[in-house]
Amino acid sequence: MPQLTQTSYSPFEVIVVDNNSHDGSVQYLRDNFKQVKIISLSENRGYAHGINVGAREAAGGILAFLNNDIEVTPQRLTEAVIKLGSGDDIGAVQCKSMFYDTKDIIDCVGLSIDRFNVAHIIGRNERDNGQYNNLPEIGAFSGGAMLIRKELFNHLGGFDETYFMYFEDVDLSWRLRLSGYKIVPVPNSLVYHVGSASSGIVTPAKVWDPSPFFAFEMTKNYLYCWFKNSKPKTVICYFPVICCVIISMCFLAIVRRKPKIFAGHI
Repeated sequence: MPQLTQTSYSPFEVIVVDNNSHDGSVQYLRDNFKQVKIISLSENRGYAHGINVGAREAAGGILAFLNNDIEVTPQRLTEAVIKLGSGDDIGAVQCKSMFYDTKDIIDCVGLSIDRFNVAHIIGRNERDNGQYNNLPEIGAFSGGAMLIRKELFNHLGGFDETYFMYFEDVDLSWRLRLSGYKIVPVPNSLVYHVGSASSGIVTPAKVWDPSPFFAFEMTKNYLYCWFKNSKPKTVICYFPVICCVIISMCFLAIVRRKPKIFAGHI
């Protein structure tokens, strides 16, 4: 929070939406960061709902979303705002996210979408040598650290609250691009990501050993996002492939004697 309130960009406001936590963090913020606007929700209805609530309360014309396990750099907001304003066809921009504990290793510079309409994290676990600094655009943004114009966000209906956690960012990116806008990465807009601070369920080293909750949410939300946004021809052509992938993941869970993860996938 100290780094967040000391950004080089001005003016800005900080809004924290609390999804009914019980760890004392809300009181800590109230005692130590009087300038931060806090919205305390009476129940946890998921990431997408919390973000939408915060967006409605925001006074500015640009929304900058951050996960609660992100540390920002002073120039992060300035660089991202400049890029967002550099073209009318730029709908959203993606900050470059590095791992918090190993700050020269990439966490995410954005997402790519393959021919099966599956999202892949660009650059994860690679040492940053500037290899992605000249990407003209990306297929989707990661909601952990990105900016979007508030008018466009509202026009698109915000995040789909059907997603409790995961894939809400891919879904919004999809709708944004179908509306004719680009998503552009900003390599000089740096943040540092701890990873899974809220869910506490998966790390880069354990991506193939997820919790049942993670397996369920990822499988459910991927299928929902895919069916919702894909053309009928794509669904007809590639649905058998998608089924094979899910069956393979279920088989892996059985082989590894993880019955709860198997149940999560189905």
